[in-house]
Amino acid sequence: MTFNGMNPPGPAGRSERGWLREPEHRGGLARYLAIARDHWRLMLVLTACVVGAAVLAVQLTSKSYEAEALLTVSPVSSQDPRFDGISVIRETSVPGRDVETLARYVRTIPVAQRAAATEGVGGDPQQLLSTITATPIGGSYLVSVSATADSAERAAAVANAFANGTVEVRSAQFREQVNTLIDRINAQLAESGPALPESTRQSLTDRIAQLEALRQANDPSVQLGTQATVPDSPTTPELKLVVAIALVVGLLIAFGGAVAVDTASSRVRTEGQLTERFNLPVLARVPKGRTGAVASSLAADAYRDLAQGIAVLRRDPHRPRSLLFTSAGDGESRTASAIETARTLADAGQRVLLVDADLRQPAVTRALGLTTSHGTGSVLMGRAPLEGAVVEIPGFRGRLEVLGGADADSSAAVVAMSPAIVGQLLDDAATRADFIIFDAAPLGAVADALPIATTVDDVIVVIRRGETELSALSRLADVLVRHDIVPRGLCIVGWTRRSRRRGADDTLIDQRGDGRTPARRTVRAESSEPRRRQTRTR
Repeated sequence: MTFNGMNPPGPAGRSERGWLREPEHRGGLARYLAIARDHWRLMLVLTACVVGAAVLAVQLTSKSYEAEALLTVSPVSSQDPRFDGISVIRETSVPGRDVETLARYVRTIPVAQRAAATEGVGGDPQQLLSTITATPIGGSYLVSVSATADSAERAAAVANAFANGTVEVRSAQFREQVNTLIDRINAQLAESGPALPESTRQSLTDRIAQLEALRQANDPSVQLGTQATVPDSPTTPELKLVVAIALVVGLLIAFGGAVAVDTASSRVRTEGQLTERFNLPVLARVPKGRTGAVASSLAADAYRDLAQGIAVLRRDPHRPRSLLFTSAGDGESRTASAIETARTLADAGQRVLLVDADLRQPAVTRALGLTTSHGTGSVLMGRAPLEGAVVEIPGFRGRLEVLGGADADSSAAVVAMSPAIVGQLLDDAATRADFIIFDAAPLGAVADALPIATTVDDVIVVIRRGETELSALSRLADVLVRHDIVPRGLCIVGWTRRSRRRGADDTLIDQRGDGRTPARRTVRAESSEPRRRQTRTR
């Protein structure tokens, strides 16, 4: 058995990075659709919260009614001498000044006090003012007096009280001013006596006659236009309208939140983030739950899919298939995935050697609770035979063996490890295993596992949702590209749902059938087959 190097380079211009997509800027509608697809659950929650809050607010808010009365302004001519010295609304050269003057007058304390004294209204004048709005109606001589109350009858009563009160207060002031002028002129006539010229006396007498005609009149510049009627329905929006508006607002808020989360996200949370970066099949989607010693049934199904696909790859019964499970960093269920895959293959009758090749922080033996006399380091350095170092896992009838992790020779093995040394280990294990599975230090963090990655038949990248950093995943991809390593595919752990359907690009089967270099093609017609390495031949 000999170890061969990498495949020769392909034709000029052929990309060896077909599995790694170039960064694609998602702009316009495509970007927003992708964000909505990736974060639809977040959007659903935010939209539901907004709609629920709106419905609750409507339910807790008491119904309100609004009634409207109209006042009419009839400006007095500025040339009319009858109203000299009397405060009436006169014509001005400024359009709308007359109705604005009256609108301000409606919301005064004297008017509010008169409205509060009206039968059937009552209440504090200041509080009544807070329920009243007086608005000039543009382009007319009308002022709208609107009142809001918790009952239809009170709304109409308050609006009419303020409209009538405005007319009454202004009329009372008008008559008071007329009486004051009459008294003043009479006093002037009495004081002047016979000394007053006859023309002046006649003028003052005529003025008194004019004022006497106005003594019992109302303010001619302000009249009540229309009484308020009892409203038929409340002004509070209907529930259907509130829900429709809240739905639109909620969608806008939800989409804004999704964009913010997508922009700030630093970890893998959706499969869309992976498809943007990798043109690789998803070999297993392990759902949330336990993925350690006792996996859930759904997780077991996922690993069974992965093991089945791996088993198909072994076409040559005389040579084992070797695999490396790697990841972007620690804490991403890499070791658990390697262990569960090994167990599943052994349960299916395959002979499996599980190698704990993380010589700095061995995790396989610790997870399985094993103690070994010799570790992986001693075997790699040639100081202990493989058959004396492996430990058989009970319950698998000798089909599952583990080569332990760190030992006294681990530090030296980390430095001395090379493809040749790893190849020798594979040669020694060829007669005792159908599958050799390596769990090593994450390639996205350290380069310890590079000699293994460049030697084994397949590299499987383990990604844990919510844990794998996108920056670390990019570093892992850079390491693989620099060393011409094409991963077999992705194992996604901690996914939110489990799908039993397998896409056309999820197949593991070697179409060429030689058991060495998979000629896997994706559903994209323009994507060429990435050249894989031929690692070991007999």
